[in-house]
Amino acid sequence: MVTDGLANSVALVVGGVVIGATSSLAVAFWRLSRGLQRRNEGARAQAARRNVLILTVTAAVFAVTVVAAPLQFVPLLFVSAAAGGYALGEIAFNVGKSRPQGGSPIDPQIWQGSLLRWVGATVLTGALTATQTCSSIASISPSASPAGSPFPTQSAATSVTPAPTRLTPTPAEAPTLTTTPTPTLTPRQVPTPTRTDTPTSTATAKVPTAVVTVVIGGTGTGTVTSDPAGIACPASCTFSYPAGTQIELRAAPAATSLFAGWGGSCSGVDPCPITLTGSTQVTATFALPTLTVTVVGSGEVARDPIGIQCGASCGAYPIGTQVTLTAKEGAGQRFAGWSGACTGTLSCTVTLTKSTSVNASFVPIFVLSLAKAGTGVGTVTSSPAGIACDLRCLSTSASFDSGTTVTLSAMADPNSVLNGWQGCSSTMLTTDTGIVCLVSMTAAHSVTATFAPRLVTLRVELRFFEGTVTSTPAGLASCVRPPNSVSSTVCFGKFVAGTVVTLNATSRYGVRWQGCSPTANDPKACVLKLDTDKTVTVDFIAIVQ
Repeated sequence: MVTDGLANSVALVVGGVVIGATSSLAVAFWRLSRGLQRRNEGARAQAARRNVLILTVTAAVFAVTVVAAPLQFVPLLFVSAAAGGYALGEIAFNVGKSRPQGGSPIDPQIWQGSLLRWVGATVLTGALTATQTCSSIASISPSASPAGSPFPTQSAATSVTPAPTRLTPTPAEAPTLTTTPTPTLTPRQVPTPTRTDTPTSTATAKVPTAVVTVVIGGTGTGTVTSDPAGIACPASCTFSYPAGTQIELRAAPAATSLFAGWGGSCSGVDPCPITLTGSTQVTATFALPTLTVTVVGSGEVARDPIGIQCGASCGAYPIGTQVTLTAKEGAGQRFAGWSGACTGTLSCTVTLTKSTSVNASFVPIFVLSLAKAGTGVGTVTSSPAGIACDLRCLSTSASFDSGTTVTLSAMADPNSVLNGWQGCSSTMLTTDTGIVCLVSMTAAHSVTATFAPRLVTLRVELRFFEGTVTSTPAGLASCVRPPNSVSSTVCFGKFVAGTVVTLNATSRYGVRWQGCSPTANDPKACVLKLDTDKTVTVDFIAIVQ
């Protein structure tokens, strides 16, 4: 209702519906105003300042019908009489408008105003029984409606430009609000007046929206949330925001998964900011860490546990899984070792905290066979290692990687010598091991090392008188000094090194040995060990035996 003395600060109660200039309530208020004026004819000038406003709320911009003197700034309150209504705030009118003279409340002038600030939400629990004024107004930004407000936020979509300047009454003009008991009015049916002008309609401003859709994919699990709130996928993966809203999407993988990245309107793995100019779709991929084993050569690698197959050589596992890898050599292959997350040649255990790669290398191998021949004794070894044939070994074999050059070295027994190689790719003379055998392992090879006994020479010289010398074991050639010989007689024999030889002299003369020890039982016999070449001198002397 309207009370006397409100001047420019007047409150009008509108009963939960949009009130037009032709409504019966508008007419009732106009008649009430006119009745008050007739009661106080002496205060006509003051009554002229009374303002009865009918407020039609359509958005954050208001259309206001002025049925009294024109105003530039009116603090007024709109209150919905229905339960759950809201109280709003100040209205400023465009400057320069004026109401035509002789107008009536049935044919009002339409003025446009825009919301300067919110009063704040006042939730009603029942029908309104008294008017409220705007004597104390909390300053709130007009760019956002109060929480739960039924009125949309002022935006660029609003067709009416807000007044750039708020015109505030001076303190001298500020009236004193006096509360007067509200009279009870009994509405009666009044014929609806017919408007002669074209009414001005104010359409509700439709704020465009943008729908955000999040799709979660991959072998792992996780959640996607948004700021401001709205998206909480997988529980809530679609939400509508006002167009132009800036949001940020954040991905949170589960404890056993990894966030693999965004798709669609986002990319990378960092939180994704989006300015919504239209509906958009974003894909968030969560994955289990993978273990990829690459096999080089011909062989296999066993995984325990196997995991989720992600390819011929790939398995996906929850974070923290321990996987044991075991290499299995194929025919004609050798496992050369691991690289990547594993090392060495034994079984390898990997604990997955992220996607991991392991390489298993297998190489072709060929067999090198060795045999020893001859009556000599010796050993054969190889470089690289593999062949190791000792004095008692007659044959052996070893496998070598394809393309390897193997060097075979022979070491004869002190009483034997290496008599030669067979089956070598090539041979080479060295200062420490003599002749070595080189084998290029591009295929299987067989090599023979022949050892022979080492022979030493026994030289025997006979002097002075005639006589004969023989050897046991045989080996000394006929060694005879004839009678009346002027020069010495020299003879030779070949013996295996290390052989113990007994020399026996036959002569009618006495025998004297040099280089050989006579036996105790027979002065015409001597014994010596042939480790090296040796010379023995036998003197037949003029002692008749």
